[in-house]
Amino acid sequence: MLFLISCQKISSTANVIWNGKQAGKSSNALHQNSTLVLDSLQIEEKDTIDGWIKANVVNVRSGPSTNYEVLFQLEEGDKVDLIKEASGWWEIINPRDSIAYIHKDLVSLQEITKPVTLIEAYVSMLRLADMYNEFIIRAEETIPGFAVHVFVKRSAWYSEPVWHRESLAQALFTGWLTLLQKSGRQPHGRLTLFDEFGNSLATVSSKLFGGVKIILH
Repeated sequence: MLFLISCQKISSTANVIWNGKQAGKSSNALHQNSTLVLDSLQIEEKDTIDGWIKANVVNVRSGPSTNYEVLFQLEEGDKVDLIKEASGWWEIINPRDSIAYIHKDLVSLQEITKPVTLIEAYVSMLRLADMYNEFIIRAEETIPGFAVHVFVKRSAWYSEPVWHRESLAQALFTGWLTLLQKSGRQPHGRLTLFDEFGNSLATVSSKLFGGVKIILH
């Protein structure tokens, strides 16, 4: 039986990828218009183990040593497919269609929930507050643990009287400071409001000796 499998490289011994997994090798391969024609093939499925990254940021390497190139990075809570462990390193299935390696001390076999970032918690808080749903578009943390940009609908923002715009800006800022404090940071920061076109609408910041400074643009 002949199997036709597209490939990019050809050598005397060919790696065969079947359904996204390395299925085996063949030394009986001919190059025909960038297609491998195999005269026989034993499909060899590899079972994997579920693993989760347990450190904040982990380097994924091309080989089982810190001397090897860093291919990319994974974050805490990211799920990985583990193939086998040897000499203190896990061999994993690389989503970029190759094999990669992670040190075993950085992987847990127990599921780890991916931590919620400060800005994700802030956006979730805004979505849960009915008073913000009408005009909030998105939020971005620009200086980690300090500054945030909040984008709002221009028409909804200017439909409110000045006093209410000031109250809304202060409420948004108070929510940001509360999250900073709960995350162990100092409750000092800055919030800038923009419309959907990137025009600045207001700036709210902590005063040096306490209090809040609000500037409507």
